[in-house]
Amino acid sequence: MTQRRIIIGVLIVAAILVAVLIGVPSFLASRNTASRDACIKNLRQIEKMKQADQAAPHFEPVRIVSATSALLPEFRTETTNANKASEDIGASAPNPQR
Repeated sequence: MTQRRIIIGVLIVAAILVAVLIGVPSFLASRNTASRDACIKNLRQIEKMKQADQAAPHFEPVRIVSATSALLPEFRTETTNANKASEDIGASAPNPQR
């Protein structure tokens, strides 16, 4: 009776092993095919977008002007003068790293 159980156990393990050996390559092949098809689809979409972009009329880009430079030109010059003054002060101050 013990030998019979061992033989049945070995047969069950062998059947499971055969099923796995048949199923895994099939699963991997279908996964690779799906990945390849998705990649091809994405490449086609990219190519269509390139063609659409080339066919579309190109407009001059919109210039964005900051409020300080457009509305307050004197603010910009005052800031520039203040920066120059601080640079002059920094140039005459002793450098502790020397």
